[in-house]
Amino acid sequence: MIRPILTATFLTAALGMASMPGASAAGPVCDAGLESSLAALARGMGAPLIRVQIKTKVGEGQDRAAIDRTTQSLAAALKQAGAHTADPIDGQPLLVAELGKQQLLRLAQDPRIACVTPDLPDAPN
Repeated sequence: MIRPILTATFLTAALGMASMPGASAAGPVCDAGLESSLAALARGMGAPLIRVQIKTKVGEGQDRAAIDRTTQSLAAALKQAGAHTADPIDGQPLLVAELGKQQLLRLAQDPRIACVTPDLPDAPN
């Protein structure tokens, strides 16, 4: 009998998250629609900062050191532009950043960026 209750609790929490402002933009925003999607995400921001995962573009044959240089360079540029935090994930073409609205909108202009995904919290248990 516990299993149906847990399933119902999970579904209720998931539905609750779906109705949160900005939850519809939880998927990745990539190349083609980056500018308009980031603008929509910025309009929907309910707080001064938003946490996002940023995936950088990777060239064919690019090794780990080159990927690290790209993510570190992007993180430094974001911090210089006013990002609250910007932390690369070693060996991966990823970084996590907390950005204000203006920094979020500027991401669309950076040719190193492949995708941006809002880093939304998981639904409570």
